[in-house]
Amino acid sequence: MEEEYPSAGRGALSVKDVGRLLLRCADRPGLVAAVSAFLAGAGANIVSLDQHATEQSGGTFMQRTIFNLPGLTAARDALERDFRQQVASQFDMDFRLTEAAKPKRVAIMASKEDHCLLDLLWRNRRRELDMSVVMVISNHADLADQVRAFSVPFLHVPATKENRVDAEQRQLDLLRGNVDLVVLARYMQILTPQFLAEVSCPLINIHHSFSARVHRGGAVSQGKGTRSQTRRRDSPLRDREPRRRPDHRTGRGAGRSPPWRRGSGPSRRRCRAPCSVACGAMAL
Repeated sequence: MEEEYPSAGRGALSVKDVGRLLLRCADRPGLVAAVSAFLAGAGANIVSLDQHATEQSGGTFMQRTIFNLPGLTAARDALERDFRQQVASQFDMDFRLTEAAKPKRVAIMASKEDHCLLDLLWRNRRRELDMSVVMVISNHADLADQVRAFSVPFLHVPATKENRVDAEQRQLDLLRGNVDLVVLARYMQILTPQFLAEVSCPLINIHHSFSARVHRGGAVSQGKGTRSQTRRRDSPLRDREPRRRPDHRTGRGAGRSPPWRRGSGPSRRRCRAPCSVACGAMAL
């Protein structure tokens, strides 16, 4: 049965020929027009488009575009090359072009605690998550038998403060070029800035409370929870429950009376937009 791509309240779209374009650059006029014109010229139909600028002017611009292009798999490399030459180079964009039909290759890093790790492996086995777990890396061997029961390679890389440089180099050798995402599932070691700079893919840090921190390109964003903050269509950890898609205008108390009508203090609501993590950190 072919996978389906969730469509906010209107059934589901096939993931076949669906592409995702994530980009980030300095804000300036003409960015949306340039990207839309390029996709239209390539014969693509834009399915959804989310954008955000950090400031009214002079900030950082982030955009996530979902599009349909017949024959995308065959055209992907040429499309990426043309976008880099015609659009990205002109606006100095950092961008990523992926296919929805290809599950993300995910590595999980863990230590001794098993609940986050085993929950991910179990959900992945039940096909609740759009991803392929290609390896589990741990600085302890305690969870080896439990992980191998899921037919996932378990790689023991001892890591302490004393051997951190050598351990991180070994981890980088395993990860670079082999995964699209790293999930830190209660990995109880501090990763160095050098590791984050060289791993070449986003990292999600799942804390004991299942809140998520995402690192990408030197920026770290923190969200309230993994399920609420990563349920973007291109995220393997998304919440699959159908609900209204929030955006940057939607706060935690959307639909409720404003605080001054409830007699409460100043609002401290945080944007729960799916791109609040993806845009700020170019993750997933």
